[in-house]
Amino acid sequence: MPDPRPKHVLLIDDDPLQLIVREQVLREAGFATSTAATGEAAVAALRAGEGASIDAVVTDHMLPGLGGAELVRAIRAARPQVPVLVVTGLVDAAPDYHGLNVEFRTKPFPALELIATLRTLTA
Repeated sequence: MPDPRPKHVLLIDDDPLQLIVREQVLREAGFATSTAATGEAAVAALRAGEGASIDAVVTDHMLPGLGGAELVRAIRAARPQVPVLVVTGLVDAAPDYHGLNVEFRTKPFPALELIATLRTLTA
């Protein structure tokens, strides 16, 4: 029997506009969402009770404090199997994620592609 609850995506970006837009797009597509503006806040959410319900993570690469690749290492320590999608404008950042089992996409990353990618990752 399929899981009736919507897939829960944790969105991480220090740009409030990016968070708002992605959250709206994903909610309209039927996802549940939560957000974090820093890597540290994201790790705290993953370790808290909410973390068990998170089905995927979408993060920016450039974050204040705990940067994208460091964040993914912390995510892997807390939730090794959770799918992670890194969306960034820095094409040269891909090697930073070598061996971390992430999907890597460069901006601009259209809303329909974001939805399709997350549906595949959370299937």
